[in-house]
Amino acid sequence: MGKKIKKCAQNYIYIAFSIYLVTILLQDTSLYRISGMIENLVKFFKYACFFSFCIKILIDLMKKNKISIVMICMMVLSIIIYFSSGNKKLIILMILLLSLRDTDENKLLSISAKTYLITYLIIVIGSLLNLIPDWTYETLNGSERHSLGFYYPTITVARYLMIVLMYVYLKKDKINVFEIILFQIINIILYKCT
Repeated sequence: MGKKIKKCAQNYIYIAFSIYLVTILLQDTSLYRISGMIENLVKFFKYACFFSFCIKILIDLMKKNKISIVMICMMVLSIIIYFSSGNKKLIILMILLLSLRDTDENKLLSISAKTYLITYLIIVIGSLLNLIPDWTYETLNGSERHSLGFYYPTITVARYLMIVLMYVYLKKDKINVFEIILFQIINIILYKCT
């Protein structure tokens, strides 16, 4: 029975992390910027994920899983930075690190890559179908740059790069020439659009 509970808890943290990744991507969309309802939903799910990460940390502490001195120092430092500057990103990072420290890195990266890819495709296809606003920006030479559902064109390419990097890392030396050519064709298309 104890193994089933541990496996369920591990899967629970992977699901929470996936939802957290979706909220991060949704924050970069044009829809998030114009819809208060979407913004509130994203914030709700993001805070629910933080809550679940904190629960995981507490469960780990109750199971006597040790937290290293370095992690404690980093957490104290992040709290000091928060109180001195108001920047909570380091605290969020520390909560993520503490809650995900006992997970399988390859499984976590695989889930991240799949979550990013699916969410990215939904955003871009939604933009192409006019379900999500495609903000355009005029360049100095008069051409248009499309955001493809994100709030700025460079975010579209940056998120694509993250997907490619995760894929390449997961495949390691098993990546073939066809995949590299496919990535480059998609890159050229995105470059032309954005």
